[in-house]
Amino acid sequence: MGKLLKESSSRVTEFEYQLYFLWRKLGVTDLYTETWAFKLADQVEIAKFQEAISLVIEHNTEIHSNYFLSDDSLIKKEIRKDSLIHLIDSDHYQLSALIEDLKKQCFDLEKDPLIQFYLFTDSASQEHYLLINSHHILTDSITKNVLLKQLFDAYETGSLPPKTEMTHSQQPKAGVDPSVLEKYKAYLGDMMHYPDRSNLYGAIQEKNGGVTLQIDFSQEFVTSTEQLCRSKRVTPFAFYSISPAQISDITTSQNGSLYKTVFSYQETLSQQGIDYEINTSQNGAKFELTAKFKHCVRRGHSVQDFVQ
Repeated sequence: MGKLLKESSSRVTEFEYQLYFLWRKLGVTDLYTETWAFKLADQVEIAKFQEAISLVIEHNTEIHSNYFLSDDSLIKKEIRKDSLIHLIDSDHYQLSALIEDLKKQCFDLEKDPLIQFYLFTDSASQEHYLLINSHHILTDSITKNVLLKQLFDAYETGSLPPKTEMTHSQQPKAGVDPSVLEKYKAYLGDMMHYPDRSNLYGAIQEKNGGVTLQIDFSQEFVTSTEQLCRSKRVTPFAFYSISPAQISDITTSQNGSLYKTVFSYQETLSQQGIDYEINTSQNGAKFELTAKFKHCVRRGHSVQDFVQ
């Protein structure tokens, strides 16, 4: 594990390529969470990751303040709404039992964190594991990748750089450099998982001091999204990777063989460093979703920091 990390030239990518999809292997399909596990070499690696996770937690004090310790069972406690990290350090916990507990959990975004780290020794095999459990809406998002990169850096170097406050002159200007728009389009498209990403990229352009993303929803996408919402009662777009949006109105109608699902909502997320609004409109047989990013900034970083 340590050798892999040190040899990787693109650590986050290599790290994620090595993720072992336990739930997939078990045939479990879950829209809310993704779970990955690493087999660790020995207690030394467990100690190094314990320290690395602690550093990540300390580095992100503005978004959490929770340590969770358990000897042989999960501890359920009230968690702050904006908490991102949940750490359980548990010896002698059977891997199968831990996975079963995760499968039974009903995540509540008002209470539960978005990403959980588990360090434990399987009592049956005595093998050591690092397990990461992440909400589905966080998968492929900026926040998860930043946290994983921090975990890498802390594991490899034993430290994280001190946080620096951006001065007013350093604050990114509204809008995005045209050279990164293509990458940003791909990034936004990757946040949308259902059903075929090729239908979702749309056209992205700089407009009115922000970024506008227009997406034409195909019949396949609208129909499967409608079915997804009805069967799982979940918000329809993985675009909510940024934050769950409140849907103010959902109506469905049928015109011949084409299902149309109209979403009407608008949300401002200034508390997360993102200021944007989303609206939908109908243009003939096409539905367009427009997301205008007014500043394109998240937690003091510009869009360019994440897409380059």
